[in-house]
Amino acid sequence: MQDHKIREYISINVTGRVFVLCAKEGITSTSQIRKYEKQVRDFLEQKARQGADIKALEQLTSERLELLRQEITGQLPEQIHHDVEKVKLTAQPAHPVAEAVEPSEKTVVSKPALSPKKAAKAASSGKKSPEVASYQEKLSFHRKPVVELLKKECVDFHLLTAERAKYWVHHLSGRFIEDVEPDIVSELSDTLLKNVRTYMRKHKKQHPWQSPMAREQVRKDIASTKTIKGMLTLTSQILWEIRQSSRGGNTGLLGRIRNKLPW
Repeated sequence: MQDHKIREYISINVTGRVFVLCAKEGITSTSQIRKYEKQVRDFLEQKARQGADIKALEQLTSERLELLRQEITGQLPEQIHHDVEKVKLTAQPAHPVAEAVEPSEKTVVSKPALSPKKAAKAASSGKKSPEVASYQEKLSFHRKPVVELLKKECVDFHLLTAERAKYWVHHLSGRFIEDVEPDIVSELSDTLLKNVRTYMRKHKKQHPWQSPMAREQVRKDIASTKTIKGMLTLTSQILWEIRQSSRGGNTGLLGRIRNKLPW
């Protein structure tokens, strides 16, 4: 359970906080933001493997983000920068010896997409640069279909409560869908399996999965579904099987949503 909470903490916090930092410092390149996000995530995962709990990770997150800010702005002391580079190397595949950096070479600090002066001016004024605004708009556009699925279909199918839908929509803000979707699907999967089992207990002689093999197949189908859209499609199929078994009719998807669901 603790491991799950730590993974959830890292998943929820890293992307959003790195994005906010990069926006404030004028970093607009998606690839650069992902690079910084991976650095922070790898660092925290390494500390978690060494035994750090959530309270310790909260402090380490703040400290690592401050080091990242100093790295971006070129303020990182040489010795600390060397230590940060060592953390990066341990989290990445080994490079050929020919590409290794000699101790005598000076470490090159990545320059921000905007000059520090312009970034500071934008941060102090509270205004977003056109590049940052455009990046946020792209994220928002990418999230919109998923937000609609969470707030409408997932609630209609009783896979999420309205409050849980709001929770996940909130945690999508400023993040990439692929970073959050596995956690959402995990909750949808648990809820769907619980709903199916509840239905089978209430209708022992009428449900469509009378044999152990059929019940095991349903469980496998739920466990193997990895997307929100796929989970909704599977839920629709399960409801269709229930209707066919109990009534022998051909009630359509909209009809099943309008009527009270079997669970």
